[in-house]
Order: sequence, then C-alpha cells, then structure tokens
Amino acid sequence: MAIAFLLLAVAVWAGLAIVARNATQAVTDAAVRGGVRPGTDLVGLSRQAHWMIGRTVPGAEATEVAVANHGGILDVGARLRWSPPGPVLAPLTVEVHSRLPMIMPP
Repeated sequence: MAIAFLLLAVAVWAGLAIVARNATQAVTDAAVRGGVRPGTDLVGLSRQAHWMIGRTVPGAEATEVAVANHGGILDVGARLRWSPPGPVLAPLTVEVHSRLPMIMPP
C-alpha cells in the first residue's frame, strides 16, 4: 500500500512539473510575441513576464527573466525554481527560451 501511494505521489508530481514547464513556456511565448514590435520597452516586457510567471505557475520561486535583442532576434528566457503544491519531493529548475525575429518597418 505504501508503495502504491509513493508511486501515485510521484506520478502527480511529474504531471504538475509538466504543467509548470508548459505554463512557463506559454508566458515566454506571449512575451516574445508582444515584444517583437519596434520600440518595445524590454525592461517593461521583462517585468511583465516575471509578473505573469508568478501568477500562472503556483510554487514558482527565485524567478529570473531575461529579455535580449540579439541582432534583430528577440530572445526571452525564464528560469525558476519550482516546488509543487503539497509534499515537496525535490525542487525542480525550469528553464525555457522563446525567440522571434523583430518586426522591421518597410
């Protein structure tokens, strides 16, 4: 019985880890899509992504968001420590990146 409970706890933890990673990826994708227009405030975009991660990923700790423009390519990266709700088996580090070319006026 104890083994079944432990296996169930690990399965739930793994499922929640996948949800946390996908939610973080969705935030970085939204940030990069919103930031490809010319004249976008990259610092404000970074703050907005940090706020959105805090709201969409429960258990996110030590969130770092980096927004950079590398030669016309906008790169938004997020790295966070995630602890699932409930019993903490081990904190997990989630790191995702999204890239899109900047929109150039004709």
